[in-house]
Amino acid sequence: MFNSDQLQRRATAFWNNVDRGEEGECWPWQRAKESQGYGVFSLGGKSHGAHRIAYALAHGADAIKPGLMVRHRCHNPSCVNPEHLVLGNQRENVDDSVRDGRFAHGVRNGGSKLDEDAVREIRREAGTWDGMCAMMLKHRVSQAQVMAIHRRQWWRHLPD
Repeated sequence: MFNSDQLQRRATAFWNNVDRGEEGECWPWQRAKESQGYGVFSLGGKSHGAHRIAYALAHGADAIKPGLMVRHRCHNPSCVNPEHLVLGNQRENVDDSVRDGRFAHGVRNGGSKLDEDAVREIRREAGTWDGMCAMMLKHRVSQAQVMAIHRRQWWRHLPD
């Protein structure tokens, strides 16, 4: 993933930009960050996630295999403490977000056209063709959306 020589040459510069706290605490990145709070570090003329660099420095330049990502156990995007970082895949990362209540679903999703009352209404009324059509028109959503809500494929977190 990373060039080992470049990584080792830049290690001191990297760690100089980290507020190293006590063992077990988050170590926040002190320089440039993305809009979501992840640190950014330049290596070999390319920008990389600071947490990925920290993981590679702790575990070796080739530690991050294709298809894997570096996840935060602490859920702090600016943290680069290697003790807080673990390899995983996209599914595990999403599962972490859902389990910890950080995944924007339902009304917390800014793109949602529906609220909880509308979803409950769709679940009640969309059991027939006429009901499904009425819900599509009333809430200005597609047939696929109405069917997914009625079948509880979407908005699963919402009880009846």
